[in-house]
Amino acid sequence: MTPRSTCGRSRRGTGEAKSTLTVSAVGIRNSRPGRLTVNCSYWQNYKINLLTAGLRAIFASCVFALLGLCLDACGGSHVRREAVRQAAPVQVARHELTASVVNHWTEVEAILSLGSEPRAPAPKGAIPDPPTYSSCIAYSARSAEYGPNPTTAQLKAHCERRYRELRHEALEVLIGYYWVSEAAAEAGVTVTRKELDGVEEGGSRSRAAFERYLFLTHESPADAQLLAERDLLTTKLFLQLERTIRAKGAKTAKQWTAILLKEARAFTRHWISLTSCKAGYIVPKCKQYKGPFALFIQ
Repeated sequence: MTPRSTCGRSRRGTGEAKSTLTVSAVGIRNSRPGRLTVNCSYWQNYKINLLTAGLRAIFASCVFALLGLCLDACGGSHVRREAVRQAAPVQVARHELTASVVNHWTEVEAILSLGSEPRAPAPKGAIPDPPTYSSCIAYSARSAEYGPNPTTAQLKAHCERRYRELRHEALEVLIGYYWVSEAAAEAGVTVTRKELDGVEEGGSRSRAAFERYLFLTHESPADAQLLAERDLLTTKLFLQLERTIRAKGAKTAKQWTAILLKEARAFTRHWISLTSCKAGYIVPKCKQYKGPFALFIQ
């Protein structure tokens, strides 16, 4: 997949939405998931950066920058069945996010952290394997990153930390999808089958190459459709926000910034209030979160 953006490259998707503010239709993975890829020539001049955590969290995925992952109930029929069978550690409005779904996307994030375009299956141990982390420890021991003689305790601590970080990223993307999906439904924003067909198969990739990509990343066609839907909705919501700002008479950079910040914070506060997470699954998008981002949106 070959995204086109003047503000950075994303790991998936192709296409651009033409407007004064150009937003990548399927730009979800930059340094972290859920990040919306935008033509930032206007915004960077005024150092807005889409509110970094705030606006991306609103419209991604994470996610801002954004979400995430599962058509109606987080990625298709598989997720809906899981939501029925298990107690969900995360609740976003009327949707449930189960532990198995989070584990699946944590695995996907682990694979993509090795490279956005995998050419071969991930080596054993590259995906952290709690609770013992035996494969991850063996894999990490072969890396020069930890010096010549790292202890098993040091390597296990690294694997635990890496697993937490990957799960955090998966949660940001998943919750971000729900935010976008629900916000779009409230705003009457939809995507068509034709629009989804234009991005979910990898743009210029052949069908065989796309299926190979899904195999290597452990994603399913439903996962790909979920990502495509989320980012198309993200684009449309952002363009709708742009029209709202124009309608409010913003003409100067200062006026645009003030309205953008106000809208972003209001959106973030609203959806955080509807996102409940149990211990071990708490990220900045959860109302139980008490870290620095919580102060940012006050």
